Amino acid sequence: MLQGIISGALWFLIFLAIHVLWFHLVTVERCAKLILNILGWCFVGHLGTVLLLNSGLHPPSQIILRMCYGSLVMGCLFILYMPFYYTIATSLSVQTLICLESVSTKALSVTELRQRFASADIVGGRLKVMAANGYLTEKDGKYEVAPKGRLVAKVFGYLKEVWSLGPGG
Repeated sequence: MLQGIISGALWFLIFLAIHVLWFHLVTVERCAKLILNILGWCFVGHLGTVLLLNSGLHPPSQIILRMCYGSLVMGCLFILYMPFYYTIATSLSVQTLICLESVSTKALSVTELRQRFASADIVGGRLKVMAANGYLTEKDGKYEVAPKGRLVAKVFGYLKEVWSLGPGG
């Protein structure tokens, strides 16, 4: 049991190292897909490690149990890590705080902030990322919600309605 837990934890640390290094050294357009691919390969590495260390030494039921324990550890760590990552990567609040702290005056007007965060470049970049990930389709410079995006919009629209968040909140 402990061997599976340790293997899962170590392979998750390998996932973290690859994720940080890859995103630091290479410009990535389809972040979520790459993150899931890296996690998938690390999951395969975990299964291979458990098989390699236990092949012929233990009954198959113990080997499967060790694989499951490590897989659960990896899954739980992934569930804890991804909200942290996406808060830093995409939160407008976090970006605003960093922006305000980095300017020499430590203060910006609403107009200056709006120019930085509501620019056509930022909106265009976000639309291109959403199209690359299959949430939108682009035709003649106009964007339309794709079936994958429609499902996401309905689910999150419902949640925003339940929580009375209103537009943008």
